[in-house]
Amino acid sequence: MKFGKIRILLIVFVLTIAAAVSLASDCSLSDLDSLGRAGTASAILGPETIPGKDRSPISMFYPSGFRPSIKYDFIDGKYLYNRCHLIAFQLCGVDDERNLFTGTRYLNIHLMLPIENEVRRYIDETGHHVQYTVTTDFWTVKQYAAA
Repeated sequence: MKFGKIRILLIVFVLTIAAAVSLASDCSLSDLDSLGRAGTASAILGPETIPGKDRSPISMFYPSGFRPSIKYDFIDGKYLYNRCHLIAFQLCGVDDERNLFTGTRYLNIHLMLPIENEVRRYIDETGHHVQYTVTTDFWTVKQYAAA
């Protein structure tokens, strides 16, 4: 069985303060495709893009393929599918349906979260900026990405 995949491209670079201010709010989200799926999200992340507030509930968003009723006792958290951010809220503070897709819990917790945490740590420790791009790649007409 083929599943969609996620590609994450990270390019680390240092900007002058003036350039960082003009680029920091540059978070680009592609429109949903004809099947309602998220596409590409790209941002230049830095100290000024880190949200100063907790994430609001995202339960009102139903990304394509999201199945909240599928539960398994052997999965930590019980849910096989998660609402996943293309660019983590902890990095840009954006809760938008174009920044959300359906992925497995494994993809979200074990593959994406460590990268997001490492990028956050780098920004917090250095004050530098990171160009961060995530593109969903659905091989077929699948409604979700999985790992």
